[in-house]
Amino acid sequence: MFIFLVLTFLWLLYVNSVLNDTKPIALFFILAVCLLYGILIEVIQEHYLSSRGAEVLDVIADILGASLGLLFFRNYKNRITS
Repeated sequence: MFIFLVLTFLWLLYVNSVLNDTKPIALFFILAVCLLYGILIEVIQEHYLSSRGAEVLDVIADILGASLGLLFFRNYKNRITS
């Protein structure tokens, strides 16, 4: 969860610095890519690692982490602009 929080927060900081604004479509795209990345990790664990398996709770934790990263970014951005 923490790694997805950091990934989302840093990616949003980068996009904000390049575009000088984060539009809702960019926020949706970043969250969608993080979700797909989390699912891909679980698929790889299930099919290619004998010691690990896929778990739905891991994907939920990844989504929660990415969502928290988005919330922290919005809070950070509001503090910077005000």
